[in-house]
Amino acid sequence: MKTLVVVDVQYDFASPEGALYVKGGEKIAEKVMEVIDQFDKVVFTMDFHPINHCSFKENGGIWPVHCVAYTAGTALPMELLRAARSYEVALKGQSPEREEYGGFADGKPVASIVEAEEVVVCGIAGDYCVGETLRNIVKMRGSSQGVKAYWDGTAFFDGGIRYGEILEELGVEKW
Repeated sequence: MKTLVVVDVQYDFASPEGALYVKGGEKIAEKVMEVIDQFDKVVFTMDFHPINHCSFKENGGIWPVHCVAYTAGTALPMELLRAARSYEVALKGQSPEREEYGGFADGKPVASIVEAEEVVVCGIAGDYCVGETLRNIVKMRGSSQGVKAYWDGTAFFDGGIRYGEILEELGVEKW
């Protein structure tokens, strides 16, 4: 089984009109569409914050208000949902007092990731949520064996510098 993990390809990050747009984010859904049919399962992670989330500037955090639960900013591209053979969604950032960059920070094993022969990760933004999701996956699986990073399917705040360091640190290869 091959699993694709698509991190936070949501309106607020992917659209130039989004609350926390990441340069190049609008191209990520298209890049995912180029490869999605190669995977048996897709896991979409989603920021899904309460309005009083600690990461927001107005609450002492560093980010503008983004991906507030049940708003248009949390939307995933419909074409990705339709194209996936099978998918599941992992919500993150729901606790108002806890920052959660990684899609699986709670440490609970996800069968479609743990049992997969190959796990490929992509999304927005490599230097934050995608990188931390990779850390979560390597920890969940017990090693980086079979874990790869779809670089062309990832957008970055810093052009990929920090993400490259994370891949090297974890021993994760580009896919």
